[in-house]
Amino acid sequence: MKHFIYFLVVLFSAQFLIADDVEEVTVTASLIDQNLSEIGDPVQVLSGTDLDDQGRASLGESIDDLLGVANADYGFATGQPVIRGLSGSRVKILKNGMVNRDVAGIGVDHPVEIDMNNVQQIEVVRGPSSLLYANGGVGGIINIVDNTIARQDFDGLNANVDFEKQSVNRGSVEAFGITNIVNGINFSYSYENTDFENYDIPDGAVMHSEEEHDEHEGEEDHDEHEEEEHHDEELGYLENSDYERESHKFGFSVVEDWGYIGASANILETHYGIPYHGEGHGGHGGHDDEEDHDEHEGEEDHDEHEDEEGHDAHEGERIFSVTDSNEVNVQGAYNFDTGAVKSINYFLRGTNYSLTEGHAEEGHDEHEGEEDHDEHEGEEDHDEHEDEHGHGEEGPTTFSNDSYEIGTILDLSTSNLNQKISFNLAKEDQSIIGNEAFMNPTKSDEYTVGYFISKDFSDHHLDFGLRYDSVSRNGSITEREEHDEHEGEEDHDEHEGEEDHDEDEEEHGEQTFYNVDMSSASLALTYTSILMKTLSFLLVQLL
Repeated sequence: MKHFIYFLVVLFSAQFLIADDVEEVTVTASLIDQNLSEIGDPVQVLSGTDLDDQGRASLGESIDDLLGVANADYGFATGQPVIRGLSGSRVKILKNGMVNRDVAGIGVDHPVEIDMNNVQQIEVVRGPSSLLYANGGVGGIINIVDNTIARQDFDGLNANVDFEKQSVNRGSVEAFGITNIVNGINFSYSYENTDFENYDIPDGAVMHSEEEHDEHEGEEDHDEHEEEEHHDEELGYLENSDYERESHKFGFSVVEDWGYIGASANILETHYGIPYHGEGHGGHGGHDDEEDHDEHEGEEDHDEHEDEEGHDAHEGERIFSVTDSNEVNVQGAYNFDTGAVKSINYFLRGTNYSLTEGHAEEGHDEHEGEEDHDEHEGEEDHDEHEDEHGHGEEGPTTFSNDSYEIGTILDLSTSNLNQKISFNLAKEDQSIIGNEAFMNPTKSDEYTVGYFISKDFSDHHLDFGLRYDSVSRNGSITEREEHDEHEGEEDHDEHEGEEDHDEDEEEHGEQTFYNVDMSSASLALTYTSILMKTLSFLLVQLL
């Protein structure tokens, strides 16, 4: 019994000693300008120090350890965040409070185009406050904050150099950043170059299904093909899992008592492979290996075709994507000494983004393939080129998104409540051009208004958000009749040339143009009490 009492004394003493040494750290969510301890709305913040300790990773992988957050990855390059089981367009990605406009929402293998270099913090916001910044974010919003446009004066010259090595992919990262203030003007610049090769996997980690094995039975080259597959499985690395990225961020700002104003330019280029195996490749490229095998099985020229190519149709095939993002921002804030409006934040942004997916045979330069496609597009010898290689239908597909956006946020907060209202105008042009295009170009005009209020009542806390969205979208729909890709191959060879042009026109089908106006209203409420658990309510009404 005496030993037990002594243990309690030592335990309590240790607790008091630890309490004396703990330094209070205040973490603030930039979106709603409140300390985390004062926010009833669910907010999680990951600091820049934590991000640096993780090493280079995608956005989804960086926040994968947060409660309720997961990562939907498709190789190293693609990591889309999942919040409470919701992903894609149901989770909005913001950069410094502005919606990130890329094409990640229309492809599982499309990356969230975010430069993770020199990030101050990442905020995960769920609840009413998310309605202030973005529409459709039922799962929540993720805001990436950096100091490219300084909101507070820098403390003189500060430079950092980062080097990183990864053995799993023989990769390297070189990063450089510098901030300084000269004659009252804050300057910042950051650069990053990432180069990762295919990452290592254990021998035999990639397994073929029994169905794939049965498909090759009865073929004369079955044993040879099986040996090739066995060889591929024991490569020791995952093909098309490489990743390259180069980024530049430059910004300047002037900070005074009245507020701040600044501008920035961001340039980001990535080049990465898209891992595939078996059916996954067919789903991506629209040319399933199984279908090709069944359709060609038994044809007289099947063996000759294999001899001419020198390998299986997909063996050694390179599947890759190239992205190019250019962004210009003007951002600022003005503080009022008196009146109902405490401050006004404003921004103006222009974004030019493109993602090109392509296929290339081993030994062929990927960029040359893209240029050749553009040069031969529409020429008569383009069809001959398709026949020689058998991959004419696998030409590059380009997804593009050009947008212009202007917005403002009025801070109506007082000493006992937090209150904001936002206004936003955006123009967005999206297009998909290429063989895998599944939609025609569209133009969208968005007008949105958001409102958020947060209030403490002794033992209770209330958060309320309201949002109105008006979207006008112009585009067209093309009706096409689907045909078997290899149906009538003999007739296709005979009619190549001039008649192909007429067939192309028929395949394009009839276009129907549309102009759709949509409006919606959303509201969310969170009530928190010491006597009961948090009660949340969300309503979305289409008008």
